Amino acid sequence: MPLIHVWHEDDGFRRTIILNKAIAQASGDYIIEIDGDVIPERHFIQDHIEVMKKGFFVCGSRVMLQEDGSVRPSHYVNLMRIGWLRNAIANYRPKFSVRHVRGCNLAFWREDFVSVNGYNEDIVGWGHEDREFVFRLLFKGVKEKRLKFGGVIKHIYHNAPSMGSKSHNYDLQCQTENNRSTWCANGVSKYL
Repeated sequence: MPLIHVWHEDDGFRRTIILNKAIAQASGDYIIEIDGDVIPERHFIQDHIEVMKKGFFVCGSRVMLQEDGSVRPSHYVNLMRIGWLRNAIANYRPKFSVRHVRGCNLAFWREDFVSVNGYNEDIVGWGHEDREFVFRLLFKGVKEKRLKFGGVIKHIYHNAPSMGSKSHNYDLQCQTENNRSTWCANGVSKYL
């Protein structure tokens, strides 16, 4: 499998830009997205493949590690891997909430990503980039699946990033939600 290294200068939290650049270079049909501060369990990819389906994106969860490397007690359930339960939950359709979206454990079809112009690069700094993107997918007609009891990742403890842009980014997310937007102007198309 060819490995392509996509890089940009460390000039603060610019996740939307590097994800758009990387996915523009990807040749696969299906994208499974993780962050650099997570450790995937050995069945992570297998679990995602098991629940993937055309017309859907998949939101997984995470296990938050504490400073001493232990698991937060409230996250023990996210360590469990139970196949029959994973599949049952993935196919159950409760009312979806973007509150459950974790960009560190998200999967989608590349064609769906391109159809909404990828991540909105007007969102710079920490916060709301993944949720704003998911709103556009939903408004485009892509449905969601939840990946629980599988797709396990552990989030390594670190100090919280600067949240100075969180309010601005939340406003952009709300604009997308209120306007039911399916496209962002400043997205992946410039790299394709």
